[in-house]
Amino acid sequence: MEVHSGADIHLQPVEDPMLEQLEAPEGGCGPMGSPCKLLAGPVALWREEPRPEQIRIWARKEAVKNGYVDYALNITGPIFSFLEDLFNVSYPLPKTDLVALPDFGAGAMENWGLMTFQESSLMYLPSDKFTSRKAMIAIIVSHELGHQWFGNLVTMNWWNDLWLNEGLASYFEYLGATFVEPKLSLDKIFYDHVVQPVLREDNEIGVRSLSESEDKIKGSFSLMSLFDSITYNKVVDAQDEVQLPASVKQIMDSWTCQNGFPVLTLNLTTGTISQEQFLNKKNENSTDSYKFGYIQIETALELTKYLAREDELFIWNVVLLNLVPENLESTLKNYEVYPLLKKYLLKRVLPIYRYYAGFIRQNVDALEDDYFAQYGKELLHDVLKVMGRFVNTDVQIQELQVFYNATLEEDERVAATLLLEFTKFENMERRELLIKVANWLQKNVDD
Repeated sequence: MEVHSGADIHLQPVEDPMLEQLEAPEGGCGPMGSPCKLLAGPVALWREEPRPEQIRIWARKEAVKNGYVDYALNITGPIFSFLEDLFNVSYPLPKTDLVALPDFGAGAMENWGLMTFQESSLMYLPSDKFTSRKAMIAIIVSHELGHQWFGNLVTMNWWNDLWLNEGLASYFEYLGATFVEPKLSLDKIFYDHVVQPVLREDNEIGVRSLSESEDKIKGSFSLMSLFDSITYNKVVDAQDEVQLPASVKQIMDSWTCQNGFPVLTLNLTTGTISQEQFLNKKNENSTDSYKFGYIQIETALELTKYLAREDELFIWNVVLLNLVPENLESTLKNYEVYPLLKKYLLKRVLPIYRYYAGFIRQNVDALEDDYFAQYGKELLHDVLKVMGRFVNTDVQIQELQVFYNATLEEDERVAATLLLEFTKFENMERRELLIKVANWLQKNVDD
């Protein structure tokens, strides 16, 4: 194996029996003569923090001394063991090094046997009381460890199928992180953090397909454009283990070789289900034909159960986005509060909505005295958005104008009143949706 470096560095050769056994495949690694994987070799005066299983973390001396790398070191071994058991394939290398870099634009890189991380992605201060930091480190470490199988042990033939590496690693990062931090329920925020954003992006006209032909991916610009949410997140939507009714190719080609995703329509009169591509805005002049995605009928019918047994944050976040104030929506995204809040909201969506609407109208003076005294008028926009969610009638607009007259300048009052008039019609539609959901809950959820 030859290693070329443009830096003026004198390296001490080290004999490694594993390197002697490596052979380059016939015809080179990639179809265009490029290397399959990049090689990393850090050069620095760092200190290691080892484990008996030959798992080492390299970082600045003071960081090791202060225990900043202890958390990452303690979870790496268990995640390794979890993935080995899950895949039934042992990690083939005799050691693993994790290197914390003060500045690393990529965030983390899965180099085989020597993974590199931005310091903030690997270091956890023992005094840090925020579990979100711990969750982030667990997810990133688990992602890079997943790459030791998906990307290193087995890799794609060319960059057009980068999703095989990144998509699978993005899925297993949540499994590994949940294994070492079960109390954080990271798998519960999977849909909100991963699936929902990529579906939102994938419903636009012109978005690329998950997999492109090899001849389209040439040059550094084409390669870098592949490192997006489609590559990292779209594949994780097809995650559950199933009994395949057809070949993997037949099922997956419709999902990987074209953009977008399907929407199903159930005709309640005939009982038939039709399928078409879902687009946020349809292009009437488009001549592209959409090859329907392969979906089992049982899966489609399962969706009709709707909220009765819904456990996924993704679904509840979409529903509540249209029903409750933003402060509750943001609370819902908290992976520690979500299970309790979801359980409570199942039967109480309508009462919560009415309570907050009444609170806003009945406590104008309190809001006037306290809110602006504490936070100032720079947060006026936030106040207007929260209040505007409950405006459904002209009477409510008049009530809120009492608040505005006491707190806003004339130009601000005019703008706020116009905004309320506009949001009144939006909220009427939202209220109709709320009534439909509430009626459904009353009929389908036991007391």
